[in-house]
Amino acid sequence: MKLNEIDGAKFLLISGVVLMHCNLLEDIGSEASVPTVAGFAIEYVSQWLSSACVPLFFLLSGFLFFRPDDKLTTELYIAKIKSRARSLLVPYLLWNTLFAIVFLLKTSGLDYESYGTAENPWRLLYGYWNLADGFPFDFPMWFIRNLIVISLLSPVAWWLGRHNIAFAAVLLLFIVSGHDLWGALYFIAGIWLRKHSGIYRLINRRITAIAGTAVWLGLGLLLMKYGATMPDQVNNSLWCVFIAAALCAFLAGGRMASFRLKPLVKSTFFIFAWHGLYCRKLRVLLISHLPLTNAGLLTAYWASFVILMLSSAAVYYAARRFAPRLTSVLTGGR
Repeated sequence: MKLNEIDGAKFLLISGVVLMHCNLLEDIGSEASVPTVAGFAIEYVSQWLSSACVPLFFLLSGFLFFRPDDKLTTELYIAKIKSRARSLLVPYLLWNTLFAIVFLLKTSGLDYESYGTAENPWRLLYGYWNLADGFPFDFPMWFIRNLIVISLLSPVAWWLGRHNIAFAAVLLLFIVSGHDLWGALYFIAGIWLRKHSGIYRLINRRITAIAGTAVWLGLGLLLMKYGATMPDQVNNSLWCVFIAAALCAFLAGGRMASFRLKPLVKSTFFIFAWHGLYCRKLRVLLISHLPLTNAGLLTAYWASFVILMLSSAAVYYAARRFAPRLTSVLTGGR
């Protein structure tokens, strides 16, 4: 079954991830005064609205992992793992190797933090899992790393997602503790949603999309302003509603994107893997050439997003033209 809205939604989610990494507020020194309007807008979009994107990636991955009529057998599990080895593990290793080479060039020829690899070269191997702060060499790829582990444990996720009481228990665990099981909570939610096709059809109705978008935008503002002062259980409960509402919004946008932005949609995985190569350098460059005003900061913010998206897509299409087989391997056959 081809679900065009999911292909489009994945592109929009990647756009949200890129917006998260365009957060210029991280590059402004503490002594500088951030313009009020620009600071509010960037924080709202990059730190709150876009925060739904990675959880929804996990959710859609779980949704697509099993078909509704699948029976969990050893043969099915082996087939799924072989498929994910090609679409997840191989790209993960190749992209991190590319970024490891760039890392070595920067730390050997330039004054870059080596994270202990200069003193202990064996630590380079650990960089494929966690170079620093939980991120591998290609830092957006932490999501793929976690997804690989979750895929290996997919029989457990399948059982939890196929039984309403078990799924409710996982949700309750999150509400009480705030632990999303390293993203597995959303993967399990995707399995549960795939089983309940009636709910998925309801989510895809126009009125649900409009209501979901409004709730997503409103809750994003509420959590931004008051989330830190709420009791944890209330905050976690609202977060679940926030993610569900964002799903309605992104699926609705995905239907439009799959037709109107088809060339960009095809480059989704490549944009995801590639953009981290120079996103921070681009942010710093733009900030240094624009005034620290509302207009200047917002111009730098949106310019960094557009440049990252278009340049990554351009590299993808150039690579696909001149090295189609390599590009196919790098994108997991997508």
